[in-house]
Amino acid sequence: MKQVESPVYYIIGDVHGQYHRLLRRLKSVGLKTENGKFSFDTGRILFLGDLLDRGPDARKVVELTKQLHEAGIADVILGNHEFNFLGYLSRLDKRSYLRRHTLKNLRQHRATLKSYKGHKNDLEAHLSWLKSLPLFFENDSFRAVHACWDPKWIKWLTTKYPDGLRNERFFSNSYKAGKKSFFCIERLLKGPELNLPEEYASVDSDGNTRSGMRYKWWQKNKGKALKEVTTKWNSKWPNKPFSTSFENRSLSYSKKEKPLFIGHYNFSNHPEFNNDNFLCLDCSDKEGNRVLIYRHEIGNPISMKNLIF
Repeated sequence: MKQVESPVYYIIGDVHGQYHRLLRRLKSVGLKTENGKFSFDTGRILFLGDLLDRGPDARKVVELTKQLHEAGIADVILGNHEFNFLGYLSRLDKRSYLRRHTLKNLRQHRATLKSYKGHKNDLEAHLSWLKSLPLFFENDSFRAVHACWDPKWIKWLTTKYPDGLRNERFFSNSYKAGKKSFFCIERLLKGPELNLPEEYASVDSDGNTRSGMRYKWWQKNKGKALKEVTTKWNSKWPNKPFSTSFENRSLSYSKKEKPLFIGHYNFSNHPEFNNDNFLCLDCSDKEGNRVLIYRHEIGNPISMKNLIF
């Protein structure tokens, strides 16, 4: 999706309900408010998705982000948590929803649902807005996607469903395993995973046991050990050599490509940087998501000195 360029973008990683952290960060880079109206004269803001879940103030985060978007100050792309939340509250028929109301799924959305208690009008407005958001961002200078920039699925989506979730066929099929829309969402918003033996099963940030393993798809992994490849490592696991047989399809992000910004992978304390043209901004400390901002000057390579804590 083409966007109008600004000379400077302030790119924000996963927020996950951390309203007060987000507001402090935004004020530190120049966001101002007067008589209920926002202004931002130092550039343009780009949110990488995953505004909600986990933290206590999802409703406030979504409302603030929505206001910045509608004021023309910010661009916003969808994360997997917004996608999951939309499915959880969108009916498949009179008896069921697009995303099943299992204990696992309730656990993921419990904090967000609590934040909307007594705010039905906000919930309806926010769901409509979230559904309108694009699944990736690209201008002449850089790219952003929540989890994985896969050219194959980017091209398919742009050609087949340029309106994204606003297309009802694409939206409903996105929750049906086996449909192309489902695989597109799985790749762009959730990222590829390694198929590892049972001994590598892990518990994710939402308390769910996972058999697939998130990994650093953006780097060349041939010749590396699994500890260097996975995004979360347990010291009890055997550190075997990485094998391409663990992947469904190999990916990497070439040094020759435009700078790419992603979220999703929830590194511990520090973001993940690679090749001067790749940065994952999603990381957490003991209090939750750190809500990092990267100041990106158009035309320049990515540099960690432009990271704002």
